[in-house]
Amino acid sequence: MGVFLGEDRVWECRKIVTDGVVHEGTHSSVGFYFLIASGKRLSHQARRVAAVVGLVVVLTAITASLSLRLAEQFGRLSVPPLYDDVEYFLAAARWLNAAPSHGFAANLYGLLHQHAPFSTLTAVIGFTLLPNSFLGPYAINAVTILVFLLGVAHLLWRCSLVDIVTCLVGAACVPMLWQTMTEARPDLPWGLALGLAIGAVLHRPLLQRSRWSIFRLGVLCGVASAIKPTAFPASFACIGLAAGVQLACECLESGIQTFRAAVARAGLPALLFAAGYLRLVYSPAPSRLSASSWSRPSATS
Repeated sequence: MGVFLGEDRVWECRKIVTDGVVHEGTHSSVGFYFLIASGKRLSHQARRVAAVVGLVVVLTAITASLSLRLAEQFGRLSVPPLYDDVEYFLAAARWLNAAPSHGFAANLYGLLHQHAPFSTLTAVIGFTLLPNSFLGPYAINAVTILVFLLGVAHLLWRCSLVDIVTCLVGAACVPMLWQTMTEARPDLPWGLALGLAIGAVLHRPLLQRSRWSIFRLGVLCGVASAIKPTAFPASFACIGLAAGVQLACECLESGIQTFRAAVARAGLPALLFAAGYLRLVYSPAPSRLSASSWSRPSATS
């Protein structure tokens, strides 16, 4: 390197990198200022990300451990699982018994056509991690709380670090998160996911998003709705209302007066959003023959 730049130039570069200070007589000082400023911004962002992620992990661990311990002493986990939880546990046990005799596609098909695929999947993972206890299907809900708090942090990322920390601590104190840890039903995770989906829709103007961003947003909203398939009408109404109001307000702010102009402006984003949403939510009804393998206990159970 010294052959091409000269020993003095190499010494200057090394001193700048070490000290983070550019002297006036240094060649290409503007470029060095840009590099140093970029490095400082990246370092600040990295510390901010580490602080927020660390706080989310700590809050999730506290919420999960305390809620499970208290529920085992005084709450729902101090008695055998209740009816709704038992139904999902039985569905998970049937799926686990039938899985070795089926291929990946057949197992995925059988999982997606459960009454609540999300709850069956969490029970499957819980029983796989802790096969001799009912605690596993409940403990796995910590992942739901972790994802929810990370989603809240993402929506608040433009706020100050103090505001983000305050909102995360406040969210972790909401009883709904504590109850999520002690139930195997999809109702509470569905409510958390639906709240994040509506927040994501209203977080940024739809007309200022790219086509891929709108389609991806629709898919994420579809994921939230698929957590509880039986509540699809309510999910569709809430998400559709939020997206419709958002598009209507953006059209009014843009000075669009006629309905035809509004459709021309917002029609494509609305179609892309609906395509992404319905792409994940819609699935054909299972046939009785295909679903029968997962509806009866196997001979080895």
